[in-house]
Amino acid sequence: MNGRADRAQVLIAGGGVAALEATLALRALAEERVAITLVAPESDFTYRPLAVAEPFRVGDVRRFPLGPLVEAAGAVLQRGRVAAVVFFVRARKPDDNLLAGVSTRRLVQVRVG
Repeated sequence: MNGRADRAQVLIAGGGVAALEATLALRALAEERVAITLVAPESDFTYRPLAVAEPFRVGDVRRFPLGPLVEAAGAVLQRGRVAAVVFFVRARKPDDNLLAGVSTRRLVQVRVG
């Protein structure tokens, strides 16, 4: 396989813990057989375990630039939002893939048709 276009394309929607872990796991399992693009609206990864304590000055929410984390995981970061996913059965290639790392605070609509 010579370049990105020769590999199966995987789109991971989200920029949180689940999306980063999925990127790392997919790269470890599929190695260079896939080209991974992570789509996220934020430019930073926000580590939120202590977010509830932040107003009380007990804990800090930590932020890290998302780009270097995604690059280190072997993927490409595309800034943006995935508003909907539409699959057209006849036009869909067998090597097109989507993985959504969905937060409990956001609603993602997936239409199949």
